[in-house]
Amino acid sequence: MTPELQGRIDKLLKNARNARDAKHPAQREAAIGFMEKRATELQRERDELASRLAARWDALDANPEQQNAAVREQRTIDLLHDYEAISDALDAALVTWLDHGEQAA
Repeated sequence: MTPELQGRIDKLLKNARNARDAKHPAQREAAIGFMEKRATELQRERDELASRLAARWDALDANPEQQNAAVREQRTIDLLHDYEAISDALDAALVTWLDHGEQAA
């Protein structure tokens, strides 16, 4: 995972915590807005990664003996790790935000 992607994931999770923990409605609304924006951006990236992964796996399956197949497979696995990291972050942000309701109860 690139440091840039890790930074965007960290910001999403921070926004989810801020939205959950905000004491004032204006702060909460701002944090929710940031969280939604970052989540939407990461969802788009995850969807793009899913398409790229499908195409790469298909190409690898069609040409397993092609030159540099091992390098291409490793790059595909790296994309899969990014896909999983984004999915995990989106899930964690949702759980964090949903925890907001339990704290208020």
